[in-house]
Amino acid sequence: MLDDGLLRGALDRMIERVGGTLDACGSEFPYAADPSTGAWTTTPDGDWSGGYWVALLWLAHALTGEARFADAALHATDTMQVHWDRDDMFRGLMFHLAGARSWQIARLDRQRELGRRAARVMVSMYRADLRAIPIGSEVRVRKSRLRVETSTAIDNVYICLLPVWDAWAEEGDPGYLEVARAQLETTLRYLVREDGFTWQIGEWAEGPERPPRCFNYQSSRDDTCWSRGQAWAIAGYSLAYEYLRERRWLEVARRVLRHFFAHSPEDGVPGFDLDLPLPPATPRDTSAAAIVALALTRLLDAGVLAADEEPEIVARRDRLVDALVRKYSTPTYPGDPRPAGMLLEGCFNFRDGVDVDNELIWGDYYLLETLWRLTRRSRGGVVEPAGAR
Repeated sequence: MLDDGLLRGALDRMIERVGGTLDACGSEFPYAADPSTGAWTTTPDGDWSGGYWVALLWLAHALTGEARFADAALHATDTMQVHWDRDDMFRGLMFHLAGARSWQIARLDRQRELGRRAARVMVSMYRADLRAIPIGSEVRVRKSRLRVETSTAIDNVYICLLPVWDAWAEEGDPGYLEVARAQLETTLRYLVREDGFTWQIGEWAEGPERPPRCFNYQSSRDDTCWSRGQAWAIAGYSLAYEYLRERRWLEVARRVLRHFFAHSPEDGVPGFDLDLPLPPATPRDTSAAAIVALALTRLLDAGVLAADEEPEIVARRDRLVDALVRKYSTPTYPGDPRPAGMLLEGCFNFRDGVDVDNELIWGDYYLLETLWRLTRRSRGGVVEPAGAR
């Protein structure tokens, strides 16, 4: 069982880190931080990950009551508006995080509409000929080469569908459900193998009549397994089970989860590529572990598991959280001079040499959201986390 004092201490340090980041970055969006100093690389408009920063600011506001966090979150949300008109799959998650968080904490109606609009935009991107939401022709991921109108990604079962699920649960529009089911089915058919290995990209280069070319772009080679892709699949199919209560989606999530752990070291925190030698021989990606930790925590919170299914999920979640807090979050040794609350050893894109051993803003979000959920009973259950029903 996880120690509540350990979790609350980690939560406090991460909130302190959000405050220091706001002081250092001002109106810029933090992206990746130097592991030696904690200094951030920033983007002017949030790139693909701006919603994570907005959500972190709302969490900090909820836990501290400090108005500066809410003010910064609203300002950042306004800055991100330039993303609405871009053909980009990341818009849905970006504005879902910004809208859901501000609605739950501050009850701002104009912000609530962001989440609804995010769902509509994701549905508008859906291609019936592919039976999938494509990555988009205007994706702006820092220093990447993505430009893919006829490709879908393993990420999309989570990143694109999170706002769609919430909108469907609230409004009951069958169009949302149709798109969600199609994305789940297409991803399962082409991007999830029977052994739980996942492909990152399915590309219909020869048209939708033929099966897509499947490959991994952010692993070491096209044919090896990207750990963050595994994490997105675990999160996405867990969400599908939460909303639909259909056993097949839970079984897919568990299949991918078991492959993830079978190819990770004892603490569960994987290398960026599950087919390479175990860390430390291969750089870790703590952000992948944090995504899985939140996915499993949310699955447990939803109360949809049978009694005999919970122990496996609890044990795997606890192993990840304990490692992320004790081993990979600052301070990691007495007298550590770095800012407290950094989640270290995140790997964004090893193949292109971009941020391969850094604190990553999305890793911070997924760990902080997990700690928020795990400590809310001892805090009195003040505010539900983003996306909670």
